[in-house]
Amino acid sequence: MEYSNPYQSPSINKLLSLNGKNALVIGGAGLLGGEMSYTLAELGANVIVASRDIDKCRAFIKQMSKKFPGNHGVQSVDITNAESINELIYNTKEDFNNELNILINSGWSGQKNTFESISNQDWDHDIEVCLNGDFRTIKAAHPLLNKSK
Repeated sequence: MEYSNPYQSPSINKLLSLNGKNALVIGGAGLLGGEMSYTLAELGANVIVASRDIDKCRAFIKQMSKKFPGNHGVQSVDITNAESINELIYNTKEDFNNELNILINSGWSGQKNTFESISNQDWDHDIEVCLNGDFRTIKAAHPLLNKSK
């Protein structure tokens, strides 16, 4: 086994370190996205939190930065709008000096329906946010992510 000697094995902090890495978390101030943002910051990453609710993002980053200082920021984005996504990626590129290492799509439509009560319009909105929005974001960020291999 490669690390059978505990005196020669790297520490878990070094193995999991994200020091100097840049992360963009869509929906990063929400329930699941917030946990991911905190974890990335705790591991040393610089984090940009993006969502439709910029005030929620600002409040979240303020709290997160107290515990995990770093080059953190906020961006507004509507992932149902390609122009908004392109603006997000452009601003992220500027904020992180052309380097993005991690992209997390944690955006959610916010619809809370039971199967019986969901309308076709609600369904279409969920698909637009959770599938199409993720696809558009990944496609727009791909060139920037590809640079940081």
